[in-house]
Amino acid sequence: MVEYLQIKNWEEYQHYKDRNPPWIKMHVKILNDREFMSLSLASRGLLMLLWILGSENDGKVPNDINEIKFRLRDAIIKQNDINLLIEKGFLIKCKQMLANASKSSPETETETETETETETETETSSNTSDKIPYKEIIDYLNLKTGKNFSYKSKETRAKIKARWGINGNQRSLQDFKTVIDNKCAQWLKDEKMFSYLRPETLFGTKFESYLQDIPLEIKKDSASW
Repeated sequence: MVEYLQIKNWEEYQHYKDRNPPWIKMHVKILNDREFMSLSLASRGLLMLLWILGSENDGKVPNDINEIKFRLRDAIIKQNDINLLIEKGFLIKCKQMLANASKSSPETETETETETETETETETSSNTSDKIPYKEIIDYLNLKTGKNFSYKSKETRAKIKARWGINGNQRSLQDFKTVIDNKCAQWLKDEKMFSYLRPETLFGTKFESYLQDIPLEIKKDSASW
């Protein structure tokens, strides 16, 4: 069970169904929201940054003060600052059931996402596009993680397509499942890494290294030989 903070009214104001936006909407009517305007400038600024952070995961923010400090690059944020936003109803405490994970402990890994790669889905014949099992790949990811990504997302399809024919080598559905399995074995029970179980991370430029990862249970078996 993973605890997280859900941003109030996220679905109403940030209604993106098929993509993980690089920006968020700011509605003018917030100026007439008495609860919001009653916050201090510091609290309003913190809340806006949490909105941006929440855009990475459908309005969900990690319920971890240390992770929030790190992601927002602000060491002076206090737990009381977060508690105030919870008390005012801007953040809602929630829990999410994890899908079945490997029995082994997740391996510690630091994920630095500073990719400068621009992946644009170029137009090709419909026959070529139809051969890529977008739906099967994302359905498998959702099954393993308990999340709800859309295979229709342009960004997600561009990532999959780029990896499908990487370096002229034809990838298979099993290759994508292997990457998902490998990273789920390492990150599914790790609260800090759980949010990285998403298409833009798994199917990004580190796909090849993720594909070559040895699952932890196999590593342990090999070490005992």
